[in-house]
Amino acid sequence: MHLWVERLGRTGLTYGFRLCSADGTETHARGHRVLVRGDPQALRPTPWSDRARAIAADLLRPERTDAGADAA
Repeated sequence: MHLWVERLGRTGLTYGFRLCSADGTETHARGHRVLVRGDPQALRPTPWSDRARAIAADLLRPERTDAGADAA
């Protein structure tokens, strides 16, 4: 499984994933999900902490230069 962060915003992030064969040559599933960080008391979106941003930065996929490039 490949997992990466596609976009990190103020209160949300989009991550992508790809499930593939053990050798990585065949893709079985591909997708993305959007997460919004919420304040449980206010029931409103709240900004990501500096710690969460640092962790997400390690997973951030570099921007593609070729619009047709396949996600790794």
